[in-house]
Amino acid sequence: MTALTDLKRWCRKDVFQQVQKENRVKKSSAVYQRIAAAIRINACTDTEFQRLAAQLRAWFPAGVAA
Repeated sequence: MTALTDLKRWCRKDVFQQVQKENRVKKSSAVYQRIAAAIRINACTDTEFQRLAAQLRAWFPAGVAA
């Protein structure tokens, strides 16, 4: 099993939901916010994803209040 295959296996939504259920973690946007804060997207090599990320940064610059 390659590292990418292993990563895809553990990044599936159903696996995440099962872990939440087993650990009795309530569904909360705070959980997803913590995950999003912990991941780094700059290492992603997918060109289209990088274009999307760049557009989102343009639309929602860091440090600007909503």
